[in-house]
Amino acid sequence: MSIQQKAFLASKFLIAVFLFGFLCTSCGNPLIPKARFSAEYQGQNRQQATIEMPESYELSAILVALTGYRNVLNDKDPYVQAVKTHFSPFKDHPMVMYVAKKMTKLGSYNYVQFRKDAIMRSFTSEDNLINNGVYRIKFPINALTLGLADRPALLRDFVEKSNFRAFYAQHKDYYQRQIARAELYMPMQKMWKWAESQFPTRYDSYKIYLTAMDGGFHFTFRVANNGFQQTLMFVTAPNDLPDTRSEAEKEGAWSRMVFTEIDHNYVNPVTDTYRKQKRPCPIGKNGIKPKRGIKACTNRPI
Repeated sequence: MSIQQKAFLASKFLIAVFLFGFLCTSCGNPLIPKARFSAEYQGQNRQQATIEMPESYELSAILVALTGYRNVLNDKDPYVQAVKTHFSPFKDHPMVMYVAKKMTKLGSYNYVQFRKDAIMRSFTSEDNLINNGVYRIKFPINALTLGLADRPALLRDFVEKSNFRAFYAQHKDYYQRQIARAELYMPMQKMWKWAESQFPTRYDSYKIYLTAMDGGFHFTFRVANNGFQQTLMFVTAPNDLPDTRSEAEKEGAWSRMVFTEIDHNYVNPVTDTYRKQKRPCPIGKNGIKPKRGIKACTNRPI
């Protein structure tokens, strides 16, 4: 067998492993990060719902936006337009090209993995990107997936030439306002308490990551370590709502976005226990099942 044939078979094997994981994991989540929840971390986060817009996460969102994915930069939101103005001159940077190449292979899957990888990392004062010690990917399959630290030299060059860290620092007031509004209009504790009054599943902590740059692509997954259960969510930071909206209407609009992710963490474990009894997806008029498959039919509340 030639070297080329062996390489081809190896890539096919990796793809098969990926597809198996994708099809057999709740909410299309084949690579759940491995968590390390120390006693100190548990004490700080138990029964806490934390909303964040961390630097590494925003960097990943900007890199993807520069590839043209979901036409995010066409949004008229002032912050998005500030990102477009500042970073568009770097859309042909090799790091952006690397991200674009990966995105063309596995698209939305790689975008999810990219964001998962981003929340594992933080910058040092010397602009080095390091693991934060809380989350790690279980095993490397960089031949298929997209990680923020895949190309450290390219990433560092992009960060330095685009002055990303200065841009992030200049917009900290914006990030804090978004977090404050999310805390006001996304009453996580209320939704959390209600969900656990209806379902047997229990969680110790929620982490919600916001960005205006994700094109409405929300996602959630669950991790556990040392008896500590945590739910993590990727949610869009909403645009300003009109002043004509009442406070209740604003809460409803913001809460809807996050609750449609919260529900997965309670509905999915229940429906998964009845996997063999689930009703099949209805067949569409064209004779084709919905693209997202059977879970799209069974894991949404009715």
